[in-house]
Amino acid sequence: MADAELSLRDYFDRSLDLYCEVQPTGVFHFVNQAWATILGYEPSEIVGRNFEEFLHPADRKSSREAFEDPDPPTKGFYRNRYRHKSGKYLTFLWSGYVDNQRHLTIAHARDVTDDMRKASLLSQVAAIQDVYMHLGTSHRGLFEKILVELLPALESTDGFIVDVYNDEQGRARRVNVLSKTPGFTDEEIHKKTEGVLKTGEAQMFGSSEQDSFCAIPLYDMGELVGIIGVSNRHDGFDTAFLNHAKPAIEAIASIVGLYHASIRETALRERFVVIAENLPMMLTEYGPDGRVTWANRYFREKVGLSEKDISSGDKMRDILGSDAERAHEFMLSGRTDWEDFTLLGKSGDSFQSTWTNVRLKDGRAIGIGQDTTERRNAESKMIQSSKMASLGEMSAGVSHEINNPLAIIQGCAFRAIHHLSEQNPENVLAQREEVESDLNRIIQNCDRIARIVRGLRAFSRSVDHEPFMPTSLSSVVDDVLNLAFERFINHKIKMHIDLGEPITLDCRPVQIGQVLMNLMNNAYDAVSECEESQRNVWIRAVRVGSNVEISVEDSGPGIPAAVHNRILDPFFTTKGIGKGTGLGLSISKGIVESHSGRLWFDSSAKRTRFVIELPLRQDDQSP
Repeated sequence: MADAELSLRDYFDRSLDLYCEVQPTGVFHFVNQAWATILGYEPSEIVGRNFEEFLHPADRKSSREAFEDPDPPTKGFYRNRYRHKSGKYLTFLWSGYVDNQRHLTIAHARDVTDDMRKASLLSQVAAIQDVYMHLGTSHRGLFEKILVELLPALESTDGFIVDVYNDEQGRARRVNVLSKTPGFTDEEIHKKTEGVLKTGEAQMFGSSEQDSFCAIPLYDMGELVGIIGVSNRHDGFDTAFLNHAKPAIEAIASIVGLYHASIRETALRERFVVIAENLPMMLTEYGPDGRVTWANRYFREKVGLSEKDISSGDKMRDILGSDAERAHEFMLSGRTDWEDFTLLGKSGDSFQSTWTNVRLKDGRAIGIGQDTTERRNAESKMIQSSKMASLGEMSAGVSHEINNPLAIIQGCAFRAIHHLSEQNPENVLAQREEVESDLNRIIQNCDRIARIVRGLRAFSRSVDHEPFMPTSLSSVVDDVLNLAFERFINHKIKMHIDLGEPITLDCRPVQIGQVLMNLMNNAYDAVSECEESQRNVWIRAVRVGSNVEISVEDSGPGIPAAVHNRILDPFFTTKGIGKGTGLGLSISKGIVESHSGRLWFDSSAKRTRFVIELPLRQDDQSP
């Protein structure tokens, strides 16, 4: 719907004809720039005023009757006079229709003031327009009446009027019969218009009453829009006849041009309405006050509302629930960034969505929304998969980290049994001390294993919907180091940890741990092939105002400058084939941004350095 509105407005803003949208009360809702060019009024001087204020007094009653015609959606052609800003009156030929969806009358008009003065023949055509306006006949009825008046004036007995259009492939012109007398069949008309379609010029044949015929092209703004055919004129047809008929030809061309414009406008609106109704995304239209006036079928089906329900403020508030006030402010703001809202679906379950605004010139706006439920589920699965992949990279170190204390436990247990089995009374005290020492070492190593297992369990669980909680930064780093330490030690990689003063921040600790794990895995890969003396990784933290900056730095060969701007993109990796998915950094970036923070690569650092910046306090404590 938004595209349709923008296309129509853009189309008619460049039009040489008047275009307007009028409310049911007769107040102008929108006018194009042609009003300033033709009538001298800027659009701001027209919008908000009733159309009767600008009419010639003698035309107000008939124009009001035409405007209130009870037979929508199609309104016919009619003529009236509008006052120029200088005080003079200009005559316009109007066509329009009622847009029931927006509760507006859409109309456009051609200035026919000069044409009205050209000849009495043109006055006869204008009289037909008056009759048509009052009778409310169809387009075909209009052209039939024009033909009835035209033939006697041209001293002719038979004729036809056709409009010209391109075929579906746009390669060949075709004609469509608008009106004809019984003297012509459709087959004859198609044959007699072939010459005009090929040359674009009038075709005249014969000079006697019995065999004379003339086909005259109708041009509107340089475009061939139709053809008039007349026959059996007692003096035949010649150039003088064309000059005599010129005022009527120009007037009828103008009418056919308006007819074409009306058809194009209707087709354009229908096309965009079909697109809007069938798009797999949510579209809404709302006014400057934020009240929703229309929604497409996808939106209605998602939330279980009818077209009638859409304009009900209470119904819309129900589906927005606790987000209602925030959504109202978002619509009034006209912001074009995307913002997330929770909606109540027709099944009674809520679903997540994201929305943006497209503001129109008249103050109304189009809301464009997407159901993000599947995307969020996919992102959640991707994050969990990435987390397990990171854990897998650490698995060898974790296994070794558990095996070492298990070996110590086993040795201490055997030695304690040995001491207890000895029956030497003289050494009871020494044996007791040895047993207590062994048991203490067993307890210490059991605690060590327990910490590792807790870290594994915490790191592997899904925490997407957990709330932010006050967390010690050192505890997050310790949990990650418990899983990574042995792997780094086994490969003789030196860890340098400097967390400075104790720092507490609001976060989801497992998610921040995942980010640190991803960065440490990357650092490990970067330095593992270096000389042993050059294998260093630094983890630092520093408070900066109301934020904390956590950096992970390594002494590896660095990242090529050519890929600095792409390093955080999804699926981009500098690792060899089979060694990386390219998702670790992009997922980490998303996690940090969900904490209202940012993750960046510090290209100014001498070594490879990634920085996590997080706020110490979260304004929104919800999941």
